[in-house]
Amino acid sequence: MRRTEGRDAAEDEEPLIVGDLKVNPSTHEVFIGGREVSLTPAEFQLTQLLVKNHGAVVSRGQIEKELAKVVPSTPFCPVNPPAPAIPSLPSAPSSLAPPE
Repeated sequence: MRRTEGRDAAEDEEPLIVGDLKVNPSTHEVFIGGREVSLTPAEFQLTQLLVKNHGAVVSRGQIEKELAKVVPSTPFCPVNPPAPAIPSLPSAPSSLAPPE
């Protein structure tokens, strides 16, 4: 019995090739110079995004959107990153204070 309905779009995609790099979306395999490279799901998504957009600038938003497909929210890839905290700096010693 073959599954024909509800197929993932990646199952029908042709491999993406840039130079020695080959990304196969249907099998989630990556090859460099014919040798298979083991990647995490997030690394695969990022590699696929960059190969699809070869020669173009990829925005941070595009990268975050792509990574959110496999890593919904982690400290390293927050979907809605918190504003950076700016630590308080200690006051300069009075001997280094500028003259008034």
